[in-house]
Amino acid sequence: MNFGNLRIALIVNIVGLFAITSVSAQTSYHAIIVNVKDSKPIAYASVSINKKRIGILADAHGNINLPTSNILLSDTLDISSVGFSPLKISLADARKVTVIRLYEASGDMENVIIKSYLNEAVEGNKVEVSGYFRSWPTKSKGGEIGKIFIAKADEILVDRIRFKVNNQCQACQVRVRIRAVSNGYPAEELFVDSISMPVKKLNFDDRYTEFDLSSKNIVIKQKELFVSLEVLYCSGEPCSFCFIGTEPGTFMYKNKGNTDWLESASHNLYLRFYYKY
Repeated sequence: MNFGNLRIALIVNIVGLFAITSVSAQTSYHAIIVNVKDSKPIAYASVSINKKRIGILADAHGNINLPTSNILLSDTLDISSVGFSPLKISLADARKVTVIRLYEASGDMENVIIKSYLNEAVEGNKVEVSGYFRSWPTKSKGGEIGKIFIAKADEILVDRIRFKVNNQCQACQVRVRIRAVSNGYPAEELFVDSISMPVKKLNFDDRYTEFDLSSKNIVIKQKELFVSLEVLYCSGEPCSFCFIGTEPGTFMYKNKGNTDWLESASHNLYLRFYYKY
């Protein structure tokens, strides 16, 4: 047996394994959408997944950053823009390229609806003075607390999510989630990306904390949705974390990721949801 050749074969196999692992471990897909005619970027093109109710928009320079952690390689991306022929492509094929080219549409452009999202709206609490609070575990993962919102349109562009907490830990990391609603309860996630932010020490009378999602170009195609917050972890001892409410009301929560949703009217969660339509 030629051990030299065996060593080379093993090295090649190991390198190949790392390459496969690297591709499968990718959690986002980056590309630019351009006009096939002149290679100019197509601003604000729409990208949806399997015609689901969630999608993203390209930025002003045609760039997209699509989270893929919860998407299968066989899933289909539907890419469209006014004045261009729509394109369907599997995620597996899309990941082979970094430039997506659309052809200009030919023929009549009747019945084309241009989404401009010129109207702004906000749902949720109005009073900011702290009145209620609910302590929250700082070590268990998967628990969420949030509210159901009814938007003013069937298609909206998410802007900001505002909330209030009392945080006596050294620091906490909080994640925002957006879910569909089924039979009055939170259902599947509408936004597959993981967006979290650090929350520093805060007292009851301090101002709100806010997720600015305007640069994410998150488009949701339904009126009823559930917005929730998840505490990923906290550091420092002693450590106490509370969600603050300002007005009587109801919220839904679950203590861990594998538990059922519960409804409570004993406290309230200060939560404001800003969007455009």
